[in-house]
Amino acid sequence: MGTMTVAAFLVIAALAGSGIVFAAFRNNRKWRADLRELASREGWRIEETAASGQDGMRIDISDPARGWTLTLYSLGHSTSGGRSGTTRWTRFTAPDLALGDGLAVLGPDMPDGARIRLESALGSTGGIGHMILTKLLGALGPDMSRLQAVPDEGAGTLLATPGAETALMPIRDAPDLASARRGRNPAQQPVAIRDGQGFALRHSGLMRKPDDLRAFVALGHSLAERLRAAA
Repeated sequence: MGTMTVAAFLVIAALAGSGIVFAAFRNNRKWRADLRELASREGWRIEETAASGQDGMRIDISDPARGWTLTLYSLGHSTSGGRSGTTRWTRFTAPDLALGDGLAVLGPDMPDGARIRLESALGSTGGIGHMILTKLLGALGPDMSRLQAVPDEGAGTLLATPGAETALMPIRDAPDLASARRGRNPAQQPVAIRDGQGFALRHSGLMRKPDDLRAFVALGHSLAERLRAAA
């Protein structure tokens, strides 16, 4: 390849890369504008902050009248092996439903084999269960290491610390939660959490479509109302 050909190739590659970066930036800017429009239309508050450095983003949308907050979070990071990745999640939180003590997690149904492996990992001394749950749910504090599988009939996989086994029972068979799970792989199904910070509904990844965000808020609010009614 001649010198001019190499130079031309590098210029074209650089322009193509710049085009990709610009398109991503433009799409992200439009998404933020759509979020602000949605919040304005619904009467919600919105606050944007940097999660950590230039590669982090956190957007909090809240409804002061109902007391919930919806957080959209994205953070780029590098591993010790030099690989890069991004952590993204969407989380609905109702702080008034906080537990005085303990932690409960309601996740998707698991095949018997996977459930047995998870239960074994939770009881392991090597912290494998803790690592798995941190990957799925984020850091949930020291109570995560005390989680145990709850041997009870019902939809989903229920984990809880001793004394918190019934904290999420009122929503375990909720029809709207079952509907939100239907047709999705386990990694994309919403996970319910209840601890000292309140009740939360977590989705892995950023929800970008206004209709999806509105539906997720409606689900979180509905489940929170079920828990309040059962209190």
